[in-house]
Amino acid sequence: MAAPLERRATAEASTESTPLVLEAGLATNRKIRHSATAQVTASARTAFGGRFSPEDEVADQNAMSPAAFVFNMVCDLAPPGMLPLSYGMAMGSGWWVALCLVPFCMAMAWYSMGLVARAMEKTGEKTFRAVWAKAISPSTAWVPVLVVFVVCMGNCVVYSVFFADLLRSFVRGLGVTGWLGSREAMIILPTLFPLLPLCLLKDLAALQYSSFFGAAAVLYTLGVMALRLLDGSYQEGGQYYKDLNANSKPIIPTGPFEMVQMSSLVLVNTLAVSYMAHYNAPKYYRELVDHTVGSFKTVVGVAMGIACSVYLCSMTVGFLTFGVNSRSVILHNYSPNDPLATAAQGAVGAAIVCSFPLMFCGLREAAIDLAQILAPSSASLLEDAFWINIVSIKLLGMASTLSLLLADSAGLVVGVIGAVCGSAIMYIVPSLLFTYAAKEEDLESKREIFWVQVLTCYGVLIGIGGFITSLEY
Repeated sequence: MAAPLERRATAEASTESTPLVLEAGLATNRKIRHSATAQVTASARTAFGGRFSPEDEVADQNAMSPAAFVFNMVCDLAPPGMLPLSYGMAMGSGWWVALCLVPFCMAMAWYSMGLVARAMEKTGEKTFRAVWAKAISPSTAWVPVLVVFVVCMGNCVVYSVFFADLLRSFVRGLGVTGWLGSREAMIILPTLFPLLPLCLLKDLAALQYSSFFGAAAVLYTLGVMALRLLDGSYQEGGQYYKDLNANSKPIIPTGPFEMVQMSSLVLVNTLAVSYMAHYNAPKYYRELVDHTVGSFKTVVGVAMGIACSVYLCSMTVGFLTFGVNSRSVILHNYSPNDPLATAAQGAVGAAIVCSFPLMFCGLREAAIDLAQILAPSSASLLEDAFWINIVSIKLLGMASTLSLLLADSAGLVVGVIGAVCGSAIMYIVPSLLFTYAAKEEDLESKREIFWVQVLTCYGVLIGIGGFITSLEY
């Protein structure tokens, strides 16, 4: 990583020359593409043997091209993030409120991601723990690490339930019955393969190839949802209307504001989870090739902008199709006799499997940090790839076990995690890191600290309100 002062000197220029950044990124991507196979091979070698040392961490920097960054983040966010938005809208958001909340939450998430990068540059540190220790206090450096651990574990559990239910619907649509068509099988089998080998990889750049599939699955699913809305297959008299039970038949409200109420916070909670890539913010920043704050904010903006477009489309199309009866996973509204929808369930289920390792990277890094805080003598041991693999296997087993136990409460887990820990890692932790890292330094504007503090208060209020609505609804 370049020196913090050098980064700050170039950050503003990078932000003001977005086309040049993208052009440079494309050129760099062409250079990196030639070494991509070697990069994945090196990641696998470190995963299955040897030691993980600080030198390996430095080598992981500048490993991810802007294009790979965007694909990884979109795959991280969009497949699971698009599924519950129609339900969040159905729980109590008027049209205009919902359509404004999606880009508003994106802007807030983008800004707070930038705060993490800026705090890293100001302190010269590479992880949440190290930045917090230097900017705030070493004695409380466990706070952001614990938040990241809880967020990532909760979301890994939810991801497992999401892909298990979607893949179960898919295989049952193919005629598979018995244990192979059960939720348990669809959690256990994908966990053993491909998740286990993918979760042993150490850097995000090596996951870019699975991210391409995730992006394709999202586009296909949006196309199917739009087609079924336009051809009226799920409206009264439509081809699949008779397959729907009473709780899935479309009820479309009229009027832009008739549904606005306190339960609108359900959609806010859902969006907090949908835009949550902050648990991996330091790792994303470290691995972005030739990273500066400006280039980081550019690629994050592109990725979140794509995710925002996906969310607007999926939320709107799903709600126009099923209205207030939209389910928490919108694809479960569709008929099992609809072959295109069944294929979409399989595609999105597989896409969530592909995005799972991105969430798992944050979980593993937080778990290792917590272990080193609780038992400092384990620091050298956890540099060994063998023991890192043991930690990875145990964490993956823990997430799978919890998903089996909490499968019927996944909605509550999403709500609570999104409200409490999501607000903390998206708004509160980045704001505190930046505020304390800046200290007496001259800022671009004295007003920024004020607005950062407002963001902190917003995170606290959203967390409290979201927690209450999660329990109530």
